[in-house]
Amino acid sequence: MCKYQACLLVGALLFLVSFSYGQDGMHKPSKKTQKSFDAAVEAYMANDTGLALELVSEAIERDPLYFDAWMLHAQLTERMGDFGTSAQSMSNAMELKPAAREKWGVKWCGLLHRSGQYIKALEIWESLSDDVIDASRTDHQLLEASLLFSVQTIAEPEDVVASPLKGDVNTNSAEYYPAIFVSSDRMIFTRQVGADGRFQGQEDFYEAREVNGLWQDMGPIRGVNTRGNEGAPAVRGDGRRLVFTACETLKDGYGPRQGKGSCDLFETRWNPSTQRYEEEVNLSVLNTRYWESQPSLSADGSQIFFVRAQRNEDGVMEQDIWFSTRLNSGEWGKPQRLTDTINTPGREENPVLHPDGNTLYFASDGHPGLGGLDLFVARKSETGKWMAPVNLGYPINTNGEENSLQVFPNGRRALFASDRNQPGNLDLWEFELPEKMQAEEVFQWSGHAFNVVSGLPVQAEVVVLNSAGVPLFQMVSDPKDGKFSLPIVKDEVLTLQVSHPNYAFYNRSWVPRESEVDRSNVVVEIPMTPLEVGTVLLLRDVHFETNSAMLDEVFQPELKQLLTTLLGANIRIQIVGHTDDKGTEGFNMELSKNRATSVSTYLHSNGIEWDRMEILGKGSLEPLVPNDSEANRALNRRTEIIVID
Repeated sequence: MCKYQACLLVGALLFLVSFSYGQDGMHKPSKKTQKSFDAAVEAYMANDTGLALELVSEAIERDPLYFDAWMLHAQLTERMGDFGTSAQSMSNAMELKPAAREKWGVKWCGLLHRSGQYIKALEIWESLSDDVIDASRTDHQLLEASLLFSVQTIAEPEDVVASPLKGDVNTNSAEYYPAIFVSSDRMIFTRQVGADGRFQGQEDFYEAREVNGLWQDMGPIRGVNTRGNEGAPAVRGDGRRLVFTACETLKDGYGPRQGKGSCDLFETRWNPSTQRYEEEVNLSVLNTRYWESQPSLSADGSQIFFVRAQRNEDGVMEQDIWFSTRLNSGEWGKPQRLTDTINTPGREENPVLHPDGNTLYFASDGHPGLGGLDLFVARKSETGKWMAPVNLGYPINTNGEENSLQVFPNGRRALFASDRNQPGNLDLWEFELPEKMQAEEVFQWSGHAFNVVSGLPVQAEVVVLNSAGVPLFQMVSDPKDGKFSLPIVKDEVLTLQVSHPNYAFYNRSWVPRESEVDRSNVVVEIPMTPLEVGTVLLLRDVHFETNSAMLDEVFQPELKQLLTTLLGANIRIQIVGHTDDKGTEGFNMELSKNRATSVSTYLHSNGIEWDRMEILGKGSLEPLVPNDSEANRALNRRTEIIVID
């Protein structure tokens, strides 16, 4: 597996000196100084950055007025990631030769920006002539926008206080890339094993649980870890699907695994019987001969987002966010690159789809920011398209590299990895997101689908729809125990549908309130009745106009589910209408029959033959409960579907 830093910096290439060194025509260094400088250039070209820096520093010490030496020093320290020193070295060079601003002014501003000297960088930028700044170049446009944004956000910082994760998860080894369950009290994270925390040693997955506000290290997870490296875990909301990255090494390749590129994505299932993850499978549809990593699964496991780094036709390295949707077969569909609203010519990394399904957090250095990788949030519009991302601002973002963000299901609490307490040793930190950066709050809703006769688990399709009938989340209950867990959005009209071709369907429409949403892992029982002669399907949610047999034009989830059942099963049914006791018996009898007829007409108009249906109206003759309250009368107003053949 790629080490953390390597994963964050894939696509960065060594580049040759982009300017010509030599005497500047006005200042002539001594022979010893020139000799040190020439040796530094040779070391640089041989890719020995450390020796080159040592030699050019000797040249500067002998002659602080040597312009070319300061420029090389800036180039070398930039390569080493020391942007503050690099910016200062170039500032020294520009003071020695002000005319060089015409050639190096933009580069100078970029280094100042990268080192966090935003005001100075903007002042210099605004002093550069139009001959220096090319408004048609996207990199010049990005730098100008970044400078303006940086100055503004530093002046108006977000009210954010970050602190180390409470508990015993953080150690003297590096911890990073957390993946949070929808229950909010469990996560899987990556840890460097047998290392000093400075990106050496082996990477393995560990699990942690939150108990009374403290995160407890539960040890390495079972079934995935090897002597090689595993990293960048992503879990389905219930943790029963795990996607991760493994990379080949020069010594062992992929080890026991089979890979296609330098880094590949693998998927494994949790086995509730053995309490361990099963053997992983290479996601060959998603992987290429290049580099795929940093996956993120939707809470229901139906979508995956990941990063792919590859060279385009011009040989330029591209690092973008891609996504794929799981097919009905359970396989992943052909991956697609996210729109240019998200992806840029720069680097995009670490996509994280929040459990609400509409909020995407990611890192990028191709959108206006404070330097290096910044964290962004993008949201889906009502049409399902991703809108322009928003920078999370300062102090969440800085002139350093920000990455590895995870946001809890409540949409407010967030985790990230940082070495700010101990340079070189990443730990997990947490903070509260500013309100405008938060995702929608969701909760876990767990169920257990089982055969009501035998008690055996049922592998049923589970779908949550909104009030317009649009699927929000969907998954298949586990065939080994019939369990499932889905995210639920409170205070929104939702419909839960559980179905299987051989069983009567389950349907429930309700508005979850915070007090009603499961937070204690209590599993709601979903009894599934085998679809056979005599089976009765009780429809409580068919909507008619008041005192009428006309179907309402609103979304009718139960009718849609009944239609799907009939299209997939070769059965005949009797449709029986029932009313409450309001009105005369004759009126109720006719109303109940007409309502049953309306249901049959709907089914016929959608492909069900007339000879597969019988119609019957029973008025108020067979109440389920006494008609002594409005709540009971509502229960008695129903449509029953009886399997007769």
